[in-house]
Amino acid sequence: MNMQEVSETKQEQGQKLNNLFSKRKFPVKRILIKFLIPGVLLGMIGFVGEQKVTGIPQLCPVCHNMQPLYDTWSNSHFEANKHAAAGVTCHNCHDSSIPTQVEQLWKYATADYKTPIEKRSFGTKVFCGRCHDLATVISKTALVNVSTFADENPHNSHVGFLECNSCHSQHEESQLSCKQCHTFEWENTLADYWKK
Repeated sequence: MNMQEVSETKQEQGQKLNNLFSKRKFPVKRILIKFLIPGVLLGMIGFVGEQKVTGIPQLCPVCHNMQPLYDTWSNSHFEANKHAAAGVTCHNCHDSSIPTQVEQLWKYATADYKTPIEKRSFGTKVFCGRCHDLATVISKTALVNVSTFADENPHNSHVGFLECNSCHSQHEESQLSCKQCHTFEWENTLADYWKK
């Protein structure tokens, strides 16, 4: 094969490739318009819809083994219900990122989850401080006890820094960690979601 034949062969191959992608034989624009663009739009609509639907607390027990937790949020004497009354939903506290949702969907589809659901340990001052101002909480609880228990403010502990979850629990009874060493007359005045 000489150079001219090689050159003609390459030209023929180039022409065949051009013919393959020509309007008549491979309609790229039609494929984009008919399939890719609608697919992307449907995907975006689906994503936005999924975000809206997963933000509705009543639907959480449908896919998760958390009916008891939903019940404490929707109708109980626990702190979770107090948050519900204030308009706080599941996703205000629980991670709703796409990776987390994909992981939860996979666990549900493969039945790879524990029953009852494991208790999560969050409720740090930083986490709760997104909605609750610690200085305000300290001042409110100091005012309640100012007559005889001014220096027994549970939010200004003599032991130093305590995380909110040391005492507060959302989906079960809260318990004063101070009671490990102390008894207080005012503990009987606490709301009914506190263990007495």
